[in-house]
Amino acid sequence: MTGYEKRTKTKKRKIQQCALELFDQYGFDKVTIEEISKKAKVSRATIYKYFLDKDNLRLEILKNLAMQTTESIENIVHDNLPFPVKLKKIILLKKGMTALTNNRFIEATIAPDGELGGVVTPELLKRIAAIMQEFIQQGKNEGFIHPDLTNETVNNYFKLIRAGLKQLQNNGDPLLYDQEKLEDLITIYINGLKYGTIQKLY
Repeated sequence: MTGYEKRTKTKKRKIQQCALELFDQYGFDKVTIEEISKKAKVSRATIYKYFLDKDNLRLEILKNLAMQTTESIENIVHDNLPFPVKLKKIILLKKGMTALTNNRFIEATIAPDGELGGVVTPELLKRIAAIMQEFIQQGKNEGFIHPDLTNETVNNYFKLIRAGLKQLQNNGDPLLYDQEKLEDLITIYINGLKYGTIQKLY
């Protein structure tokens, strides 16, 4: 990457961060390009050059958030660690993303299930699906996911923890920030994957 490309990337990142802060504070509709340019200390022409308009800037912010989350999960999956450690890292990452999305602008833009489905491209969806399939297979190979569980069932199981974290955040529950208690719940969560549906409870 050349020096010019690095400077461009830094400018774009600064514009997006300043815009996100303003959108959260005042609402997307009330913020102007002029206000964003003043906060980011760049000209309006620079913003229009990189993002075309305010709607495109919003889209780019959300796309970057989705991409960053995907890349973080992918790095964890490809790390040389046991499956339970990876799963814990992903869950705690999701907890961090839950805290990040406690932002009025993002909250008003993301899908009702808490996902960024509205801005995820088909290519990124395929990438996410491939990552999760690889991760589930790792869990089965290491004996931490019961072989009878389908990928769909395991993915639905993963959704439970995401929904739970989201609800804790919405309720302002202190459990979200209690590391010890969260780790106990993660252990139960992992054991559920391991033993699957071998024995019906009723």
